[in-house]
Amino acid sequence: MVGSVLSSLFAPRVYRPPPAINSAHADPAQKDLLNERICGDREPQALRDWMIGEVMSTWTSDGAEQGPGALAPQAAEDPGLQEDLGEFWTRNLLEAPGAIVFFKDLQGRFIRVSPACAALTGRTPEELVGLTDFDLTDRAHALELLADEQRIIATGEPLIDKAEVDRLVDRPGTWVETSKFPLRDATGTIVGTFGASRDVTRQGRAEQEVARMAKAAADEHARLIVAEAQLRAVLNGSTDAIVKYDGDLRYRYVNPAGERARATTLEQLIGRTDRETGMDQGLLAMWEPALRAVLQTGEPDEIEFSARDLQGGEKWFHTTLSPDRDTTGALVGVLTSMRDITEIKRAEQALAHHAMHDSLTGLANRHLLTDRLGQALVRMERAGNRLAVFFVDLDRFKDVNDTYGHEVGDSVLIEVARRLERAGRRTDTIARLGGDEFIVLCEQVPTADDVEQVADRIVHAMAEPFEVGTLTLRLSASVGAVVTDDPGNDASSLLRNADSAMYRAKEGGRNRFEIFDPLAPIEAAEGSAIEAELRLALENKEFRLVYQPRLSLAEQHVLGFEALIRWEHPRRGTLSPADFLAVAEARGLIVRIGAGCSTRPASSSRRGPPIGTRTSPR
Repeated sequence: MVGSVLSSLFAPRVYRPPPAINSAHADPAQKDLLNERICGDREPQALRDWMIGEVMSTWTSDGAEQGPGALAPQAAEDPGLQEDLGEFWTRNLLEAPGAIVFFKDLQGRFIRVSPACAALTGRTPEELVGLTDFDLTDRAHALELLADEQRIIATGEPLIDKAEVDRLVDRPGTWVETSKFPLRDATGTIVGTFGASRDVTRQGRAEQEVARMAKAAADEHARLIVAEAQLRAVLNGSTDAIVKYDGDLRYRYVNPAGERARATTLEQLIGRTDRETGMDQGLLAMWEPALRAVLQTGEPDEIEFSARDLQGGEKWFHTTLSPDRDTTGALVGVLTSMRDITEIKRAEQALAHHAMHDSLTGLANRHLLTDRLGQALVRMERAGNRLAVFFVDLDRFKDVNDTYGHEVGDSVLIEVARRLERAGRRTDTIARLGGDEFIVLCEQVPTADDVEQVADRIVHAMAEPFEVGTLTLRLSASVGAVVTDDPGNDASSLLRNADSAMYRAKEGGRNRFEIFDPLAPIEAAEGSAIEAELRLALENKEFRLVYQPRLSLAEQHVLGFEALIRWEHPRRGTLSPADFLAVAEARGLIVRIGAGCSTRPASSSRRGPPIGTRTSPR
């Protein structure tokens, strides 16, 4: 058969029907049908269908139809039939639509091609005969094609389904798959090559797309693996306790910090709820509603709470709660991230304490006192009781600082704070306004006797000796108290009235207390006015000394002189100490007045007995 095919390639393309049609034994109707099948004006597809379904069937000498392959023995006995079948196969092979088939000689010249093959080059099959691949494509490609064919000729081994990009000018980017075989004559000698190509561009592009998608998927998978590793490293290294709950509030994931916070392991938590793990009921009452709220609303939330650690210490935590959604966006659980903010809370508490407390004594400062006094007035309005405010001022405390230094003075103030705390009640507020001024706020004071008892305890507590290192200091305090059952009072007026009563205690001799008398505001106002005038007098140097002799009656001679202070008031004339000394002492101005007078020269330069200065009321 191969020899017949080879012979038919070079024979005139004249079709002759097979002898079965002329057989005397064939039925006329069958002969007409076969003639029509073979010789009719049929498309190549119809001929191919006939070839597959009909041509392999023939008839016996008595007109009976035989099955496939029955024609082969007849073709072997009849050379003409053999030639006709070879041409028949070749013509159907070459003329099939889209069939890219070619035959070449030993030098690679085309000796016969299919119309579809010729059309690729823009030529007819006849024009392509005698040309080589060097006439159709670039030299490098032509050499590659020729090398393939020479290898086939030399080895007799076919080249099956070689895929390559078509390099024809008008087919850029077209992928073809070519198979080539040795072309043999009737004796089996290789006289060339033949082959067929098919356009696999769509398949190639599909394969490329599949490969691209596979690579993209592999790259994405690799990125996911890296991202997962990074995320796991973050989760494992995070000091925040990160937990994943499902829709039933059961544990689905806990990072190592979460395990440490709960003093258990992931394996012991998975699939269990906080209630089942034995969470504290108080904490559970806050925690579960917060988780359920996120599940119901789908909105994130933040909470802060405190809890006791295993050692019984208080810990503060800040937790963010976020909805956990699947790839479809459906809410499937809650993600929580809990951070220990105990140190932050302690720092905030320390700042708040410093802002509301005296740094030296630890007592409440003016701001906290004002706030608590306002709250006490509100409570008094509701309960209808009374409150008392005690203004405590140390007597001659400036002398301690001037004599022993501020370190000793600070130690004294700290001890004063402790004594006031012991003198007051546990519910009382003890505050330091500044310097040596302290306040004691007492709520629910039933009677005036209770007020006097508290004040008396304070006075006696301050009169006890102060031991500072090797020093023993004796001090006293003047205490002013104000009592009210009127919630319409304000903090500033109460402090002002207590201060006024304290100055009355100083004017009364110190080391005592006075209860504010609302009927004596004029006297207090006058004291403030005198203080202002005294300060102005110091600036204007209105104080002078007068001298009187000290006589010895027994010896009838002058022992010395006394210098008596006088205030040359610009409106009231000369004032004796009796008019201003008490106010000067209460306001702490007596030392400045004495110092100012002692630096002024004496009015007489004559020599005589020594002169003493007195600051008595005379």
